[in-house]
Amino acid sequence: KRPINLVVEPVDEEYIATGFDANISSTGETPVEAVENTKDMIILSYETLVHTEEESLGPGPLKQKHVLSAFLQRGVVS
Repeated sequence: KRPINLVVEPVDEEYIATGFDANISSTGETPVEAVENTKDMIILSYETLVHTEEESLGPGPLKQKHVLSAFLQRGVVS
């Protein structure tokens, strides 16, 4: 639906890419690897959350589901 902005920062000898809107981050040895790993985490989280009934989610995961739903559309991930 729309792009997810990621912030990439060096941490020790690797990089961390964070999507603050969705509260998801991941690391990598390079900035590109950190971004790719974070994209994978976003997709995995989204797919898990959309297949989970909202009543069984706590406040954090429920908010994350709604945020990710504003950015992503099921079946259309690039």
